Amino acid sequence: MWGVSRPARAYRHVMSAPVEPVAAVAATDASTVVASLLDAADRLPMDRLAELEELACVATGARRVRIYVADYAQHTLTPMRRDGESVPIDGTMLGRVFQTGEIHAGGDVVMAPMVEGLERFGVGEFAFDGLPPNAMALVGAVTRALLLIVVSKRRYTDLTLRARRQRPLTASAEMQWDLLPPLSCEATGASIAGILEPAYFIGGDSFDYAVNDDCLEFIVVDAVGHGMPAVLKSIAAITTFRNVRRERGGLAETYDAIGRVMVEQFGQSFYVTAVIGSLCTTTGELTWINAGHPLPLLVRDGTAMGELRCVPSMPMGLGGSVREQQRVTLQPGDRLLVVTDGIIERRADPSVSIDRLNDLLVRSTLDQLPAPETLRRLARSVIESNDGDLKDDATMVLVDYHGRQRDHV
Repeated sequence: MWGVSRPARAYRHVMSAPVEPVAAVAATDASTVVASLLDAADRLPMDRLAELEELACVATGARRVRIYVADYAQHTLTPMRRDGESVPIDGTMLGRVFQTGEIHAGGDVVMAPMVEGLERFGVGEFAFDGLPPNAMALVGAVTRALLLIVVSKRRYTDLTLRARRQRPLTASAEMQWDLLPPLSCEATGASIAGILEPAYFIGGDSFDYAVNDDCLEFIVVDAVGHGMPAVLKSIAAITTFRNVRRERGGLAETYDAIGRVMVEQFGQSFYVTAVIGSLCTTTGELTWINAGHPLPLLVRDGTAMGELRCVPSMPMGLGGSVREQQRVTLQPGDRLLVVTDGIIERRADPSVSIDRLNDLLVRSTLDQLPAPETLRRLARSVIESNDGDLKDDATMVLVDYHGRQRDHV
């Protein structure tokens, strides 16, 4: 029999119809357990989000359930309730579950990734007194439900955001993280992922994207300066990009609009560099503008193809117009990496850093690593190669083109 712990029983009062432990409903499938959990969580007050773990104990018959959250730098996994030690992502089983996205069972413990599409939140750990027959399927389904609950309710509490911190976050970094879209997204025909470093001190770097029908639109920006002044410029640039995009404007309109906002709000001497792109996920046609930014890197068939050339336009805010909208047709399996100059600025020859970046990107492609894990490892390598001391903000955005056929009616 799989008993329910005393703490789990104590939380039955939040449910009008208590969830029965697995021992009492062994024949019940995972969908029924998940439905009961969702029903109970729907009545959970926002100030008691941490009690989700107890609800999961009751729902599954687990002795203990612990939700681990990845920190901003994606170096560690920390219990959401801060009732245990943080665990490194590299070199641990919890970390491996986070990296691979695969459920793992060992002894009486089952670990499941908390993933929404490609967006990685953390790991759910379920400890049983003897595994139920359907443990893997049950834990997988309940973990997905827990993630949906946390995502829908986290706007009302700082619980998960506090768990993401391994050190104090600067106010400018707080603003940038709040500005970002989800760090990764899977669409039909393509996926995109981004990462910011140094995670706790990030300033003027940012990125944004949206998937509308068969179009993936994205921008990677680097604002001049550091700290709060740079953040305010990147916020203005990203918000303007969103406004033009939602009004169905094109790349040139985006470039012009951001340039005007820079001048109007900050004056003639302030600017942002950027790569602004649009990928048709049906045809693979990529169109982009280079506004004084490092050129994107392309990997095709497991080989580094080097930089994609585009005549640079002036950084936005310094005047001028679009000099070139470059176009290239991506092939299924192509990977496009866009970086800010903090990635390639080193104490030594910058070309060494670019070569190293190309090599790491190729190796991760051959290892068939998904975009989020590729970027996590690239970021670690960049930081280590700079002795843990980046000269500037360093941002990377990776676009994977998978290819798809146009739907036929």
